[in-house]
Amino acid sequence: MNSGRELLIYLAIIYGGDYNSIMAAIAKRYDPDYYQVKQVVDALECKTLTYIDPEYPEYLKKVPGGPLVLFYYGDISLIDDAHFKYNLAVVGTREATEYGLHYARKIVTEVSKDCNIISGMASGIDAEAHRAALDAGAKTVAILGSGIDYPWPLENAELYHSIINNGGLVVSEYPGMTQPFGSHFPIRNRLIAMFSRAVLVVEALNYRSGTSITVNFANAYGRDVMCIPLPLDVEGNLNNQLLYEGAMFVRNGQDILIDMDLEEIKII
Repeated sequence: MNSGRELLIYLAIIYGGDYNSIMAAIAKRYDPDYYQVKQVVDALECKTLTYIDPEYPEYLKKVPGGPLVLFYYGDISLIDDAHFKYNLAVVGTREATEYGLHYARKIVTEVSKDCNIISGMASGIDAEAHRAALDAGAKTVAILGSGIDYPWPLENAELYHSIINNGGLVVSEYPGMTQPFGSHFPIRNRLIAMFSRAVLVVEALNYRSGTSITVNFANAYGRDVMCIPLPLDVEGNLNNQLLYEGAMFVRNGQDILIDMDLEEIKII
């Protein structure tokens, strides 16, 4: 008989990380050959965290659709219950302007002593946030929409290895060399929101974007949403729309630390 843990990992591998397919197989009490399961699971190069592991974070069990299996390299404790209060997601457009890149780096640097930075390793704001965290000596977590062994985009392969080699975490629900299908990224974005105490939108230039999906998940999970203001003449300005709807206005890193209860308000 297969152990529950090995069976979960096996199902995640053979179904390419698809949550609904894994749940359907569990509901049908699918129990494949023990030796086949062991062979597939033992062939993994990465590490795994499953829903039934004792170290699986309690906060993830409180939101719908918590990941059943996470494939990862690096320090998995960065998303545990103790670290959750320090985890700040930094997200935004792939087509970042100098303005967006500047403020992504500036604010990540300002919070780097107190926060772990979570993002999706995409081009633009995501990658800049990861790099700024690494340059500041902070821990950073990259959540992939591709297989754990398939750094995507390929231009960020060096960043992928830098995160792992500098005490960070690279994590995915998708095993091995799973291709970065477009349908994976909205699912990936829910993990960015799940793992974070708060979500900072640096620069979002489209009302219908990956950033808007992450924000919707953050609102559903009760995470704080914060925004840097953009010039009023910027087209498709999601940042200012979110501020209008009640997102927290961010001027600098201290604003974020105060909102996350990581720094006391200083009265001058």
